[in-house]
Amino acid sequence: MTAFGALLVGVAGWCVVGFVAAQILSKGSGAHDGGGAMEGFFIIGGMGGIVGAGLGSWVIWRVLADPARMGMVGASLGGLVVVVLGIGIVFAMQPPPSEGDFPKGTRGELQVEVRFPASQIGALGKNDVVKYELRSYRSLVAVDWQRSQSRQEGDAVIVPGAFPVRSTDSWILGIMNGSRQLETASVGVHSWPEETMEWSPWTRENSGIEVRWRFAVLRSR
Repeated sequence: MTAFGALLVGVAGWCVVGFVAAQILSKGSGAHDGGGAMEGFFIIGGMGGIVGAGLGSWVIWRVLADPARMGMVGASLGGLVVVVLGIGIVFAMQPPPSEGDFPKGTRGELQVEVRFPASQIGALGKNDVVKYELRSYRSLVAVDWQRSQSRQEGDAVIVPGAFPVRSTDSWILGIMNGSRQLETASVGVHSWPEETMEWSPWTRENSGIEVRWRFAVLRSR
């Protein structure tokens, strides 16, 4: 019973501490690429789980020193199981991002253009594979950059990409060279537009890469 209680309290501690830490750190410097939320949940939350398991096992062991308390401890752990399962069920039943009031017979496409310094494009090797990733807290979609549709503007090369989407959301665009992340940018809309949007202004990121995007409404085939 002590081992079971320690495991249960540890899981509960991980979830609670991790959720709170993720909410706090996602508003800090790690909010741009989701690193803050991941660090909060998996690292700080994991530490909370370990501490919770240790304290839980110590408290339960001390309480069970009196055999008469066995029933009380069992009932308390059973109640904690119900609470943890209830939280999990509520989280799992959260509705997906709103699909908005998009017209019937249409589909959505998030279109991006990434402006690379020409020197960065020239430094790519023959075996380098550049992909664009569209990330949200529910999903990750990766597509190849459309190198064949690239165009040169001055000392920069613009390479487009397109993601088919079924809902509106706030996403993180990840620009990847294999497993190495070149840059990230925030993109997305909160409601389905009636017509294809105008391109957003160019946003210059720390690496010198610039990004713009638009939400396109296309007729379903």
